[in-house]
Amino acid sequence: MKFDLLKKIDKEVYILLTLFLITIIIRILFKNGSVFHWDSLKDVLMIEQTLITGKLQYSYAYGAPGMIIFVFLFYWLENLITGTTSAETSYFFATFLTTGLSIVLLYLISKTITKDKFISISAALILCFNAIFLSVTTYPKTHAIALFFILTSMYLIFSYNKLKKTWPIILSGVFFGLSVAIRILNVFLILPMLLLYLNPKKMGDGFSIKKDKLKLKNLIYFSISSIGTWYSLFYNKIKEVGGLLNYLESLLIEQNVAVGWQGLISPSLKISLNYLYQSITAWGLILLILGTIICIKKQKKLFIFLMLWILPSLIYFGNILMPQARFFIILLPALSLLIAIGARHIYNKNKILGILSILILIILMFSTAYPIINHRHNYSGPEEFALWINEQTEENAIIITNDLGFFIEYYGNRTTLSHPRSGDSEEINAFIRRLKNYSNGEIPIYSTGEGFSIDPEKKVLIEITKHFEITLIGEKETEAYQYAELELRKYKEKLFKLN
Repeated sequence: MKFDLLKKIDKEVYILLTLFLITIIIRILFKNGSVFHWDSLKDVLMIEQTLITGKLQYSYAYGAPGMIIFVFLFYWLENLITGTTSAETSYFFATFLTTGLSIVLLYLISKTITKDKFISISAALILCFNAIFLSVTTYPKTHAIALFFILTSMYLIFSYNKLKKTWPIILSGVFFGLSVAIRILNVFLILPMLLLYLNPKKMGDGFSIKKDKLKLKNLIYFSISSIGTWYSLFYNKIKEVGGLLNYLESLLIEQNVAVGWQGLISPSLKISLNYLYQSITAWGLILLILGTIICIKKQKKLFIFLMLWILPSLIYFGNILMPQARFFIILLPALSLLIAIGARHIYNKNKILGILSILILIILMFSTAYPIINHRHNYSGPEEFALWINEQTEENAIIITNDLGFFIEYYGNRTTLSHPRSGDSEEINAFIRRLKNYSNGEIPIYSTGEGFSIDPEKKVLIEITKHFEITLIGEKETEAYQYAELELRKYKEKLFKLN
């Protein structure tokens, strides 16, 4: 009896370990040549500054302190052992580790929900090889870490159901708060999690919610721990703006300006749905439709749970002004589970065809991502461009640029400068005087091609041409990282000298 139980446990551990290693190895093999994304590089700088200053630093936009603290732990240890001053390796490590653990967690959550090993393994592998997820997790980004925290929070709710202890609920709240403290709109996931809390036992057959299942004190524990975690991480920012209400108001305004939500159905929705279609391929779509039909017919409450997981994020991120594929990572686990349910239906008819359906899907998704991740593994455009800038310019040079500025400063070791974007004449004149002072002080001035990209009326450029002679130095291939999850946007970026 004990021996059989040990064998069963060992078999489960082997499955989890295999899923984890597959995920990690693929990402190591196709590891991006550099941090690659502007936001990610800003994260790296703030992690480094947290060690230098001894104070928690906030990254771009929302600040992502949950990620900063998490990666900082690895960076602090790496710095202690090796003396490194760069947080890049630690950020890569944290991303790969949490990606692997997220795949494991999806298996465990799916197994708990469906009691079906085929569905659970399939869902985990589908997420692992999903083109969007694979592309974004070959370089450091907040998405992987935030997803890991959310899935951990969700699984802890199941742990409460098994253990009947309070600590999983409290810990679930902590992880949920950490996730929202990385990506604020992960708060959408509160809806399916509350449904889980109400009655996680009956997921497969339906929730069958009863009043005695709802323990108010546990909801209070979860709320206090999640809100408390989030609040403590943003305490300094909240204090700066004069209180919580002021901070939330500024956050809502900032979020709306940043993404430009356009309503329930907008022209962006078609683009967003196409991103998801590309990430799962035509065959994945067929399995998704099949899985959805089966869920509606046989597991209605499970269908509701998955829709609560998918739809809020899809409606919001699918209708922002400039949709990006990486935003949909938060709903991919639920999508993967639905696809796996569809594959299970084929497996019930014919085991070989069921297994083949998953293998074919994995191959198709990997084929979608392969040209992208292989190219970036061998050539990281923003880093290569920054290194080229270093070769072409003097050590004390000033580079006028925009989005490429972080890369030029971090990898190229050059000082950068952005021109005024307001179009205000006084600001432009002050900028010209500043450039003249540099020039008179024998400080070389250069500009990238994108240095004047945010100058719609060419006011800055017109003024510069009045005072400086502009000479083309050369051009170098780079890549537009902003919309790069499912395509390679390579282009030649120019470098000019101002004399």
